[in-house]
Amino acid sequence: MRTPSRASGVGHDEQVLVLNPTLRDILIELAQHTGLFALLALAFSRIIHASRLHRSRWRPAVLGTTFGVFAVLCMMMPVIIPIAAPGTAAPGSGAIILDGRHVMTALAGMLGGPVSAIIAAIGAAAYRIWLGGPVMIAGCAAIVISASCGVAAWWLAARRGRRARFGDLVLLALVATVAGQAPVLLLPTREIFWTFVTEAALPLAVVTGGGIMLLGSLLLIELRRQLGEDKLRLLAAYATDIIIRSDLQGRQLFVSPACREILGHDPDDLVGSLMDALIHPDDRDGVAAVMATLTPGAPRQIFTCRMRRADGGHVWVEVTVRLVPATSSDTLWNDLAEVVSVARDISKRKAVEARLAAATARAEAANRAKSGFLANMSHELRTPLNAIIGFAELIRTETMGPVGNPTYREYAKDIHDSGHHLLSLINDVLDLSKIEADHMELDEETVELNDVVAACVRMARTQADKGGVMLEAHVDPKGVLVRGEHRRLLQVLLNLVSNAIKYTRPGGSVTIVTRVPPEGGVELVVRDTGCGIQPSDLPLVMLPFGQIDNAYNRQNQGTGLGLPLARRLVEMHGGTLKLDSGVGVGTTATASLPASRVIGSARIGPARTELRI
Repeated sequence: MRTPSRASGVGHDEQVLVLNPTLRDILIELAQHTGLFALLALAFSRIIHASRLHRSRWRPAVLGTTFGVFAVLCMMMPVIIPIAAPGTAAPGSGAIILDGRHVMTALAGMLGGPVSAIIAAIGAAAYRIWLGGPVMIAGCAAIVISASCGVAAWWLAARRGRRARFGDLVLLALVATVAGQAPVLLLPTREIFWTFVTEAALPLAVVTGGGIMLLGSLLLIELRRQLGEDKLRLLAAYATDIIIRSDLQGRQLFVSPACREILGHDPDDLVGSLMDALIHPDDRDGVAAVMATLTPGAPRQIFTCRMRRADGGHVWVEVTVRLVPATSSDTLWNDLAEVVSVARDISKRKAVEARLAAATARAEAANRAKSGFLANMSHELRTPLNAIIGFAELIRTETMGPVGNPTYREYAKDIHDSGHHLLSLINDVLDLSKIEADHMELDEETVELNDVVAACVRMARTQADKGGVMLEAHVDPKGVLVRGEHRRLLQVLLNLVSNAIKYTRPGGSVTIVTRVPPEGGVELVVRDTGCGIQPSDLPLVMLPFGQIDNAYNRQNQGTGLGLPLARRLVEMHGGTLKLDSGVGVGTTATASLPASRVIGSARIGPARTELRI
């Protein structure tokens, strides 16, 4: 600030006062200073983002020079406020000349440190000395004081192990505003002193404090942006995944160094190009569809695609993408929302998945071939076995005449029983294979479940008698009619009942129940008092050939096909098979048929509601 008291005198300052500026001139001068602040903010942004100056020892010197140049520019384009000189009443006979030199030197110290403050202060002081005038010494002292305040703010922040913050800026504005009044003691005359105190002190405080807050806020915002980008670049430099920042049009703003290792492209060569150019042509539509779903605040999207290598090949990558909304500082610098993508090389995973898929396809093909073979061998396996059983039956019953030795009759009985057992096993294997090969179809008809239960009780009577197990049935008195295949439903119930009798000790019981649940449909329930199954083993026994290993199970022959076959046959009818069991409390098997299978009731009388053995 220059504060002459008269329109005549010997200094350069006094010569300026005869201009008698109007309000319009003052506003133009304020606009010029504001423009200088904006230009300085832009220059500051370029300097701190310059890669060659990043963490360079020359950076403080460049910052100091920049602040010093703008301090001189501020003094060359001052704001002139007319006042009445002491001893006169004519307005415009004196003037207060304000500029932003104190703002520049103070911020040079806070943001650039001692080196920047010294360089900026030397430049500003040198120009003030060249201007001369009676208040030159006070003007130079004010420059030194404001630069010292800035260095003090920088030192306090550095001592706390951090960079300057907004709170430091507020403190600097207060201290620099108050300390900037001290050079008034160096004014040469009492007349100039009182002119400064009465006319210039308040405008100087407003310009200094307000200028530091306004320009300092802009510079701190930009510095914060630069620090964030520094952290991102440091993270990206050591990340093994490709990090890409792009605008909403897909133009890449930043590509991390991992691009060189994964794709063979130099990251700088990709900046400014469209990300779409890296995507395999067959994957572009899918990627575009994902990008179209991105909205601010939406969760991240993950997709896989192929990206082009520098050698013309392609790499499978898994891309995590998210739309990052613009912050207040981004909006200030006209930066809108951007898309951040992280691409991870999954070529090895894709190769493993391809090998696994091929192995799975081969296994499924082999399983289909096995099932088809067994299904086609049904006649070839059953025909000779039926002949063996038939001839053994003729010998056992001596149909064609006496055998002679009774031992042969026992042998014939063994052949007959073994043949029946083997035929039963083969039938289960072939039926399950037919289902797996999709060769089995239901011959649907109207089936009365009570008839199925009665037939099952008759056929299981011999097995129950041999095992000393009581077999009883409680059926719905109305006799439920369902749509299905009688033989397959009987097969389901026989497998469940046979399994229950097999694992029930003598003296135990097996109960068959038909019931209609409230939600509709119909249930066939087989409940036994056998040894039971651990709940953790229930999934195993529902698998083909799955058998639990315990002492009681080893005493009983079986292939582990009964329950899986029953489950598949129930599922062919659109139902489900559920097991509930516990060791020592028995097992309950529930075959549920859906309501769509129920036709109605046969209205059977109560005399047939209970069958007992």
